Amino acid sequence: MVKPTKTKHLPDILTAEEIVVVLNCVHKLCYRVYLYTVYTLGLRLSEALHLKVGDIDGKTKRVHVHDGKGCKDRFVILPANTYRVLRLFWQTHRHNKWIFPSLQPKRHNSPMDKGAAQHAMKLAVEEANIHKKISIHNLRHSYGTHSLESGMDLRSLQELLGHDSPTTTAIYTQLTDTIHKNNQAIVNEFVAKIGMPRMEDDTNAD
Repeated sequence: MVKPTKTKHLPDILTAEEIVVVLNCVHKLCYRVYLYTVYTLGLRLSEALHLKVGDIDGKTKRVHVHDGKGCKDRFVILPANTYRVLRLFWQTHRHNKWIFPSLQPKRHNSPMDKGAAQHAMKLAVEEANIHKKISIHNLRHSYGTHSLESGMDLRSLQELLGHDSPTTTAIYTQLTDTIHKNNQAIVNEFVAKIGMPRMEDDTNAD
């Protein structure tokens, strides 16, 4: 028997302007900084949730991602703005282990709840009135697309995203054109376009 070909859909991508709007619609600081971090580091949902204080290296401008997909570690570029945001955010809770500790007092030694982060993203997209199929993972897709648009080569992007196969990374070539630039400058360039998120909770918000 011949198996039918699986339909492959291209992911929806947020523009820099749309990301700004979405972040402005996230009313709780921890979720706003978390979503900003997912995008600016190109991380998977769980990778960002499990970031530890010791993973952030301000001197080398890198973040150590532990146990990514396939139980593999990797390093990703730490943009200057992201470093500033994470430092400011950590000072609001000063947890000795987690960048994003749980909001539940009884689970304070665990990372933030995945479902709550997903719900915050869903509400923000709705409030932003963006009619695309968007989840937290689409922030990672947006990072990949914006990296290529800014000139990063596919091999470098494959390493940053932690893809085993270049074929997986090559999907982004269908969404943009590529040129070559310095990778550190590339990431800082497109991260700077969305600025830094507000570093306070909105008043009277859940």
